[in-house]
Amino acid sequence: MRHYIKSYILLFFLFITAGLLSGQTGCDDLLINLGDDIAEAGATLRPYFEDVANVGGKRIKAWEIARRANLDEAISLSPDDLTKIDDYIVRTGKSADDVVEEIVGNSKATSSTSRSWVDVVSKGAGAKVGQLGNYSVHEGGEVIYRTISQSHYDDLLASGKLQGTGETTTAGVIGEAQGYNGITVKFYVKNGTINEFVANGRMAQSSHTLVTQQFGITQVAPSGWNTQFVRFKQENGLVNIQLGNGPGLNILNNNLIGFEKISVQ
Repeated sequence: MRHYIKSYILLFFLFITAGLLSGQTGCDDLLINLGDDIAEAGATLRPYFEDVANVGGKRIKAWEIARRANLDEAISLSPDDLTKIDDYIVRTGKSADDVVEEIVGNSKATSSTSRSWVDVVSKGAGAKVGQLGNYSVHEGGEVIYRTISQSHYDDLLASGKLQGTGETTTAGVIGEAQGYNGITVKFYVKNGTINEFVANGRMAQSSHTLVTQQFGITQVAPSGWNTQFVRFKQENGLVNIQLGNGPGLNILNNNLIGFEKISVQ
């Protein structure tokens, strides 16, 4: 950097000198030499200015996204936060419009704060710190996957709440969720949410021993469970949590920090 600054100062004085000499006679050779020096200084400085333009361009794009999504001024003026936005765009390949739409939708989630998308969603909830069955626990929250219809995704963006179906099946493994047609969404919920599911939990069948091993649930869900309990169902060697339309769905929506669209299939 010091080398760049020296070159810039030299380039500045060379331009001044050239301007002063341009009105003098008999200075052609000197001007030619000065021209060569200016060209050399310019070549030295070019990589620096290209780097600045590249970084600046990314930050301008991230700043524009932050402004359009009505993020706090502290975020839009923070180089670190703008870098998080840019890194998210690079990682996901999403357009600026998609990211703005997602941030605005996230802001409507019940447990969302002004920094939730930047600190949790953009970072994938941070480092993994634990596991509950096949559901991951991270520094920023627990991760739940579910594939939903386009209309339910539109509702999610508009309200910040997941709409239920008959079973409202979720998965802890992305591949399990992507086995259904629709939009696969990654939900970030407050740590402790899955334990709330367990407290309201019943197993789908008594033969689903993996449910008992992983979550300690022994009671079988009765008929009409989806308005009374959360059902834990053993499928494909995994335990999926079914929220139904009762307490499970309410727990998720009350603890929802944020979400992001992962894929469409």
